[in-house]
Formats: sequence, structure tokens, C-alpha cells
Amino acid sequence: MAFSTVEKLAGDSRKFKVNPEIKQFTMLDLGFNKLNNGSFVLKQPLSGFNLNTGFTLKVAINKDLDQLKLAVTDAKGLRKVDLFKGNQHPEDVEQLNFQIQNLILRKVLAIAN
Repeated sequence: MAFSTVEKLAGDSRKFKVNPEIKQFTMLDLGFNKLNNGSFVLKQPLSGFNLNTGFTLKVAINKDLDQLKLAVTDAKGLRKVDLFKGNQHPEDVEQLNFQIQNLILRKVLAIAN
């Protein structure tokens, strides 16, 4: 999956982009890991604190801080999941919305038009 300027989660109507006011130290405070290639990755579990069960929000931002990748995956991180399909996971959708809102408030993400 390549980086892009605008991303959308499977089944979600909202589109997201990297906030132009983003700061590296804010991402590190939020739990992003800096990789050897300079990009930043956040893996946030949506069902408790265990990455081995439930779903995971994955956010990756390139080293120039202007493009991103965004996905919700299964527990192993191998398959993208549509949490919005069939309203089967309301608690996970609520937690996803909370995590996204936190990233917006901390000026990591912004809603794209």
C-alpha cells in the first residue's frame, strides 16, 4: 500500500489527510514509532490493549509528513477489515472514532474535503 495525500477507511464516508501543522514530537508522544526509512507508524488496538485479539488501527505517515496510509486490520495485521459493514462491531467503531478524533485534536490528521 503506497502513501497518498488523502485516505479513507473501508466503509467510512470520511476522508483524512495529514494536518499541515503536524509535529514529530506530537506523533512520538502519541505512540508513533519512527522507522529506519524516516516514516512514522502507529498501531493502536481497538479492543483493549492486546494486539493479539480484536482489530487494530494502523496509521503510517511518510518522512516528509505530507502523505499517509490508514487502515483497520485484523489482530494479525494481515487483512483489512470494514468495521462499518453490518453494524456488527459498535464498540470497536466507537473506539475507532475516539482514536481518530484524538489524532485530529492533536493536529496529526485533518478531515479532507
